[in-house]
Amino acid sequence: MIAPARVWEGQWCRWDSIPATGLMRLLKVLPCFVLAACSAVIDDLPQTTEPAPYISTVISDLKKAAGTENMAGPLEVAGPIAANSISSAPWIICLRSVASERARRLVYSVFFKNGKYDSVRLSVIVDGCEAQTFTPLSDIK
Repeated sequence: MIAPARVWEGQWCRWDSIPATGLMRLLKVLPCFVLAACSAVIDDLPQTTEPAPYISTVISDLKKAAGTENMAGPLEVAGPIAANSISSAPWIICLRSVASERARRLVYSVFFKNGKYDSVRLSVIVDGCEAQTFTPLSDIK
């Protein structure tokens, strides 16, 4: 049986005339080119830096976040620290209650965007809140 003929680069050739090794090399290199093109797009995104919020100016927001999570006083805070790059809010202030030893182990991440309270959730390893030095919220003026 004769393989069907096909036009390839302006010349008639058969499918079996393309070397298999050349095709396999192309298939191996193609994903590298695609990934390289994507990384160039990510590098060109504008990097906007906004100033970190001052704890003294966002005390009411921190108390609101504590109320949302039903945290009992007294409270301790740490930060602000830069959030992970995949986060929608660029700044984190870490918050915890010192009412009991169990409450002290639960650390919350309070997110701030454009100097305003954005959201709150339990802290995860990526946030880095557990490694921070906490100070009582009542001492901040």
